Amino acid sequence: MKSLVIVIIVVALIAGGIFGFINIQSDSTKKLEQVKTELPGNSYTCSYSQTESGFWIHYYYYKMDFNDNGTVDYYYLTTVGPREKSDEFEHRGTLNYTINRSIIGKYEIRVSGETFTLKVDDENHPKSLKYGT
Repeated sequence: MKSLVIVIIVVALIAGGIFGFINIQSDSTKKLEQVKTELPGNSYTCSYSQTESGFWIHYYYYKMDFNDNGTVDYYYLTTVGPREKSDEFEHRGTLNYTINRSIIGKYEIRVSGETFTLKVDDENHPKSLKYGT
């Protein structure tokens, strides 16, 4: 009798774990689809800087205009020193991109070999882009 109770408890725990995992995956998929439908028509920019040769500060700027057909117009600019108002982005092409959502809710966009983190608000609406992960 005791071993039957243990087996029932183990089976219940496994079933509960599977059910919980399926619910988390389902919620994650819904949120990812929401973000995918809200991205088209939006434009995001981000940048980062890096010191080279000990004192030159290089700035890297990215701009992405998300299109309805699942592509992104990808722009890039690099400068030594901060960007001037007259500096213009170079259009690198209309490219495909992928977007993933981790189980903890972090969005990652990959385009042209680069990785960006998409920030969302509390209601899961896209807000900003950050270079890297």
